[in-house]
Amino acid sequence: GRFAPEKGLHDLIKAFKTLHTIQRLVIVGDADHETNYSRTLRKMASEDGRVLLTGYLSGEPLNQIFTNASLFVLPSYHEGFPLVLLEALSYGLPVLASDIQANKEVELPAERYFRCGDVVELKCKMEALMEKFLSKEERQTVQKQLTVKYDWENIAHETMKVYEEVLSKNSTHRNHMFSCL
Repeated sequence: GRFAPEKGLHDLIKAFKTLHTIQRLVIVGDADHETNYSRTLRKMASEDGRVLLTGYLSGEPLNQIFTNASLFVLPSYHEGFPLVLLEALSYGLPVLASDIQANKEVELPAERYFRCGDVVELKCKMEALMEKFLSKEERQTVQKQLTVKYDWENIAHETMKVYEEVLSKNSTHRNHMFSCL
């Protein structure tokens, strides 16, 4: 993600630094331009050798990160719709997300959310979930949700229906306006 305060990466680094683990925290993303916040994040990361900042990644390098991760964390204070959360779920990853409304739209079990901005709860939940892979039942539920609710073909079809409905109403309204003249 972007190195911006609303992404909550400062909370993630703070929480991770208090964990007693040999695992690494890999943060994929960067700043669009250098800011005090991005400098602060880099400094925080440099203080713990287990924290790795990769910069922006795509393609096979990003695929490797998702494939080998043991937990995906989305600590945002604000999101539009968290596509990256869906992407992590599509890899079968256990996830942990802040309890903001956009993240809760994904309808995960309560244990998969933490109070936004609560570094202590974030740390405790990361600790509990780091080695807890998704059960077969959880994976099936997630896959069903992804295919039913977030399938791009279904979304495109539903979007087209809305456009057609609006255009149809617009056309009827225009025809009515002209017949009244």
